[in-house]
Amino acid sequence: MPMTQAFRGGTLSSSDGQRFPVKGKSTTARAMKKYFAGHGLSTYTHVSDQHTTFGTKVIVVTRREAHYVLDEIMGNKTDLPIAEHATDTHGVTLVNFALFDLVGMQLSPRIRDPGKITLYRMDPQRDVNSQWPVAGPLLTQKINMSLIEENWDDLLGLAGSIKFGHAPGRSTQCAPSESPRNTSTSTSAPARTWTAKA
Repeated sequence: MPMTQAFRGGTLSSSDGQRFPVKGKSTTARAMKKYFAGHGLSTYTHVSDQHTTFGTKVIVVTRREAHYVLDEIMGNKTDLPIAEHATDTHGVTLVNFALFDLVGMQLSPRIRDPGKITLYRMDPQRDVNSQWPVAGPLLTQKINMSLIEENWDDLLGLAGSIKFGHAPGRSTQCAPSESPRNTSTSTSAPARTWTAKA
């Protein structure tokens, strides 16, 4: 609608989940005593900076919200030119950072405890600390550039499958992040973009 142009350009979006109790039988509902007396489910909603909702998905309440972040962005039927997306801590994984970068977008999460998360750097710790006095000390691990180079073609194929709708984002990251045995591709993807762009 023309009125939405009075807000912002539609380049920024955000997503968050809400949990609801349900009655009766549901293939999606699960028990979670922290939130429900009985069973419940989650709705994961995407909203643009024009205050429009462009995607809502019902998901299993025990699933990680981060697995569904890219689904509605890449698969929505709007003309929104989304370039940057914000989530809370539940929408963040190492794989998500990499996938957003590979499809040409920026993930800008609100991370609750950044000191408890592994962040990567390309340069020596001393140089990073000098360049970014606040963020530098949080970048505790050196990125493995060789691993990324070895798997670059696979990473591009993965990004292309998501960007052009051949595979949803959740199908490409649920298995690597939940599996005890990470493949080289799933390991190199997170390493790519947890380098600070701060």
